[in-house]
Amino acid sequence: MTAITLGVEVGLFHAMAADGGSSKTTADLAQKVGVETAVISRIVRHLGTMGYVIETGQDEYKPTKFTTALGIPSISAGYPVLCSMTGRLIDGFEGDDGAAFLVDIGGSIGHDIQEFLHKYPSPPGRLILQDLPVVIGQIKSLDEKIERMGYDFTEQPVKESRAYYMHSVLHDWPDETCMKILARITEAMKPGYSNLLINENVIPARGAYWESTALDVLMMLYFTSKRERNRNGALCWALPA
Repeated sequence: MTAITLGVEVGLFHAMAADGGSSKTTADLAQKVGVETAVISRIVRHLGTMGYVIETGQDEYKPTKFTTALGIPSISAGYPVLCSMTGRLIDGFEGDDGAAFLVDIGGSIGHDIQEFLHKYPSPPGRLILQDLPVVIGQIKSLDEKIERMGYDFTEQPVKESRAYYMHSVLHDWPDETCMKILARITEAMKPGYSNLLINENVIPARGAYWESTALDVLMMLYFTSKRERNRNGALCWALPA
C-alpha cells in the first residue's frame, strides 16, 4: 500500500496511463514525474511483483486496469481517504468493548468479517455478522469474537454501530427494495458517527471485467433481473421492460 500511495502522490499512475497506457521505461516515467530514476525503478519494480503493474521488458512497465484507474484525478484524489478509512473508523470509535464496531449485513458465512478480524485482531468493539437464519445455521467455522445474528432486512437491531458493511447485497434487489433496506440501516445509524460501507460490482461503459459481467448474466438467468447498475449509478437494461 505504501508503494501505491507514493505512486499516487508523485503522479506516477497518471504518467503510466498517458498515451493509452503504452509501455514506458522507468527513465521516461521518472522524467515525467520529476523523481530520480532509481527511486521510480524501485517503486515500480515492487508494484510489478505485487501485480499492480505489468513488466513488459527490462525497466519497462505498463499499467493494469487498477493502476490506470488511479491515473484518473477524481479517483487518485480519493485514494488517501480510502487508505485512512480503517484507521479513522478505529480512532473515532466511541464506547467500550460492548458497543458495536462493525456489522456485516448479508455477510453469508462470514468471509469478509473473518478476514477483517485476521488483519485487525483487536477490534475496539463488537463484530457482528448478519444474514438469514438459514445461512447463519450453515456456518461451520467462525472466530468466536464474531457474533452471529439472524437478520432479514427489517428493523436493524444493532443501533449506532461505528460501521455497517454490505458486500454484493444490493445488486440482488430492485431499486425500490434497496431504498427500503438502506432506510432501515439509516434509522439505526448515529448521525456524524456511524458509517455505511458498500462494496458492490458496477459495470463500466467500456472495458468491463469478466467477473462483473458474469454476475450480471447470473442475475438475469436465475433472478430474472432486468438490469445491472453501471458506474454512474444509471441503469443498464439487460432485458426489455
